[in-house]
This record gives sequence, C-alpha cells and structure tokens, in this order.
Amino acid sequence: MKSRNTTTKLNEPVAESRDIFQLFDKKGDGKIDTHQIGDVCRALGLNPSQDMIQRVVEQVDDDRNGARISFQEFQPIFASVSKEKAMGSASDFVEGLRMFDSDGSGMISVAELRHILTNIGDKLSNSEVDRLLREVRTDGGLVNYEGKCIREPRS
Repeated sequence: MKSRNTTTKLNEPVAESRDIFQLFDKKGDGKIDTHQIGDVCRALGLNPSQDMIQRVVEQVDDDRNGARISFQEFQPIFASVSKEKAMGSASDFVEGLRMFDSDGSGMISVAELRHILTNIGDKLSNSEVDRLLREVRTDGGLVNYEGKCIREPRS
C-alpha cells in the first residue's frame, strides 16, 4: 500500500501540469485552443518543434476547426510529445546542424561543431565535446552529420 506522502509526490507533476494548463485557459471553461498546445508544453519544460505540435494537433483536431481541448484530453497529448521528443532528439539535433551547413553538403567543420556544442542551447563543456569528437568520424576536418558519423562501439 502506498503511503499518503508517496501518493502526493506522484500527483505533483499532474498538479503542476494542471496549474500551467489553467494559466492558458483564458475563457475559464477548463479548455485551451489547440494552437496553445505547444505553448503549454513549452511552459512545462518541453521544447517541441512546430512540426511535432502540428502532428499532434492533426491527431486531435481532424477537421482543423480549432477545437478546444480539456486537461484530460491534453494529458495524453503531453505524454505523446514527451515520448516523441525523447525519441526524436537525435533527428532534431541533425535538423539544427543543417542551419549551419551553408553549402548543404551534410558536412560541418569540427571547429564549427565544437563552437555550436559549447555556445548554443544546452552547452557542453570542452571535455564533453572532446569525448564526443573522439567517437566521431571526420573527413578532412569535416563531420558528416547526415550520414553515420559515430563509430561502432569498441569490442
């Protein structure tokens, strides 16, 4: 049997997400517009892409009528975005690197990759970047971020 304290701790994330959801409920009817899903997810600590939000909205709002959804309808959407974001993080990273690939070759310089990883977004330390770069195949100082660039684990 769960203690009252354990049950309270398990309910804290739901209570927090409900509180955030209610902040976006401007009409006070317990619902938000589907176009607010991304904003609510971001307020809850996720950073979904616009494409991801669009896919989720299409699943919820088949006729694209700008439907409003309740918190109960939002919960599985939030879970789906959380799960997809965790699974899609590598592809999101590659998508981000494309922005720095001026000639569209699928290659980025090691120096530029180091700069990106240590200065943009969730910054890595130099030692973390060094460890990463030891596992990345390079070709003349370039990293092929589009193809398979990580070495197979050593036996």
